[in-house]
Amino acid sequence: MLHRRDKLRASKVMADRAMNHPKIEILWNKVPLKAKGDSLLKSLEIQDTVTKQISDLQVNGLFYGN
Repeated sequence: MLHRRDKLRASKVMADRAMNHPKIEILWNKVPLKAKGDSLLKSLEIQDTVTKQISDLQVNGLFYGN
């Protein structure tokens, strides 16, 4: 899960569930810039909101929530 800040705004119960779930990795201070792939999604170009460093994250799915 990419999160643009350094903490979650969700309720404590929901935040604890996400942070302790074995299948969820939270990448703090990250925002997606671009979805990459041919006919299928292969990676996301992401940017660190603190350092402004850009990197690629290998993925095969995307769910966008705001």
